Amino acid sequence: MTKTALNDGPESGTRTRNAVVRVGRVVEITADGEVWVQFGNEPKQLAWTAENVPLGALQAAARENTPVVAQFPEDMQVPVITCVLRERRASDETAPPPAVHIQAMDFVVIEVGGAVLRLDKSGKFTINGSEVEISADGKFTLKGATIRLN
Repeated sequence: MTKTALNDGPESGTRTRNAVVRVGRVVEITADGEVWVQFGNEPKQLAWTAENVPLGALQAAARENTPVVAQFPEDMQVPVITCVLRERRASDETAPPPAVHIQAMDFVVIEVGGAVLRLDKSGKFTINGSEVEISADGKFTLKGATIRLN
């Protein structure tokens, strides 16, 4: 990918073979979910967002005046916000997030080597592995219409 620096006004960007990348600010998110971004002193403009950029992150960026990165693909006039920038702290490297929520339409699979967890929309939860260990410091309850052991 070839990059060249651009100096085209109050904000500068980088041009790749297929897009110009610029840093701007989210200035408005409408009730309909339209995201408006501004680059330097230019007028605000409607932007698209990449699927990996959550609406909550964009709302926080608008509230906190946090910069966002947007690409301008050569064949589009609309910028595409690809990420929200934030200050990186040493604690970010080691501290786990306070919560993780995973949601899917049909199923979720977590796989590490031969160990597999699968949840599907019918409510079925499957655990596969060479060894399965379940422990509890307190009460352990196992309920089901039928419980098969071996």
